[in-house]
Amino acid sequence: MTITKTIQLDFLKSYVKSIEVREGDTYILDIHMSVSVFPINITDSVVIFYVKKPDGSVVINPCADLDSIVGHVQCDVKDEAFDMAGELRCRMLIIKGGDELRSMEFNVTVTADEEET
Repeated sequence: MTITKTIQLDFLKSYVKSIEVREGDTYILDIHMSVSVFPINITDSVVIFYVKKPDGSVVINPCADLDSIVGHVQCDVKDEAFDMAGELRCRMLIIKGGDELRSMEFNVTVTADEEET
């Protein structure tokens, strides 16, 4: 089953809403990025969902541009990003030319698949 999570991410603020996923499920992140109330124009940019797992390993997940003018992307999350229960430290990266813009870090909680416990 594929589950979509929608996130309104302001790069200047801490994201405090709970993001919970279950190990083994497939996820799409529908992300709207802004700086304060202003959408981030990501035209000609590469957008990445960066995940640091509890064991220290990192998953780099490129995102698809849905509407570059308003900073709207979709990330089909790689299976290995959410394959370990625990607290993930995540951020969004926007890369254009030699410049990089990073969101503040936010957490995703992965709960264990009940069938595996």
